[in-house]
Amino acid sequence: MRLLELALLYALIGVGACALSARRGRGGAGDLALMLLLWPMLAPVLLTAPGGPPQAGEAPELAGLLEALRSVQGTRVAPLLPAPDRLAPLGSRLRALELRAGELEAVLRQRQVSGEDPEEAASHGRLAAMLEETRREREGLVALCRRLRAQILVVRFSGADEGDVRELAAELLGRVEGARAAVDPGA
Repeated sequence: MRLLELALLYALIGVGACALSARRGRGGAGDLALMLLLWPMLAPVLLTAPGGPPQAGEAPELAGLLEALRSVQGTRVAPLLPAPDRLAPLGSRLRALELRAGELEAVLRQRQVSGEDPEEAASHGRLAAMLEETRREREGLVALCRRLRAQILVVRFSGADEGDVRELAAELLGRVEGARAAVDPGA
């Protein structure tokens, strides 16, 4: 392999590493420019670093929980907790609830109830109740994510009681299974 071919291969791999890093939302313009030149040293750091911005539509609380789960991998707490990839149905359910709430809010804003038609008023009331139920379910899931994240961090930094984490993890997994059933009823 000649020097020119080697330089082209080096640049091609650097461009690929830059594209992958940019697609994952990691690294600014300066980081990407450096990666193009120094990819053998920077790519492992930027491409495997945990975290990064939440994915589009991902609840920040779920992103925080996922980061906390990644931070305890390889510790004595890790076997008690779900793997981050097992929480995908939870993310799907949170997005579905967010979309449903947005749609219901839009419908309720558009509909003006005249009060003359009892069926129209009843329908409006049912839609409002559905909206509140959707909000409560989403808030419950978000609160559970926050509580589990907090417990994971407490156990991680203090070595506190694993029982609380175990209970919250079991509750979260139950909710994840429920979310999986809600997202994919045939599963």
